[in-house]
Amino acid sequence: SDVIVFGHTHFASSYELRTEAGNKLFLNTGCWIGKDIEYNGIMCYANTFLYINESGAYIMKWRGPGNIECIEAFT
Repeated sequence: SDVIVFGHTHFASSYELRTEAGNKLFLNTGCWIGKDIEYNGIMCYANTFLYINESGAYIMKWRGPGNIECIEAFT
């Protein structure tokens, strides 16, 4: 598989592994509940989910009713 989706930690994240055999994209859905924090200069978002369609995969953050933000896009 070229894309692996999991929910292993509490904050959404991505990692791309590039090898001679091909590239793999690891996407972590994060956690639906909690608060955003900054950790070692990196923003860690909570209230996140993945949106995947034919044009790509997107890590999204829910900020309240009618307010959804794209944190990262992979197209």
